[in-house]
Amino acid sequence: MQLVGKNPIGPAWYYVHALFALPVLLGAPLQFVSNLRARLPAVHRVVGRAYVFGATVAAVTAIYMGTAGPYEGSRLSIALTGLLWLFFTLSAWRHAVARRFSVHRAFMVRSYTMALVLVWLRLMYDFQDQLFFFVKNEDLRDATREWASWVVPLLVVEFWLSWLPR
Repeated sequence: MQLVGKNPIGPAWYYVHALFALPVLLGAPLQFVSNLRARLPAVHRVVGRAYVFGATVAAVTAIYMGTAGPYEGSRLSIALTGLLWLFFTLSAWRHAVARRFSVHRAFMVRSYTMALVLVWLRLMYDFQDQLFFFVKNEDLRDATREWASWVVPLLVVEFWLSWLPR
């Protein structure tokens, strides 16, 4: 992707984002273990609060990095990723506090999907020749991959949450 001017984002923003996002990525799978939730609800709540805090900071830094980023084709995609991650996380927390656990669970699945965007992005990068063979322009391919890294997983999750019987 073409760098536009000097990168205004200092390394501190990346470190803060990674510092708060990494525990979110590692701790969140515990939240989906039903035995843990049933047997140790206090642990679920503590890990959940840590998730909300970490995801909130990571999402806000993603929003900033998206809007201030040096790559024009990435700005909107990264900012929207951060905004959706923040919205899904805070919605999940709000519904948990209100004891609407089925809605809470659906928002947490969405939130964790957004947390995993860099994983999807990396996988799409590794298989870009197979996935995006029809996009010849490198800058356009990068932008397409960035949009697809969160739009496609979110569409799959929405299909699963809304249309598949449980």
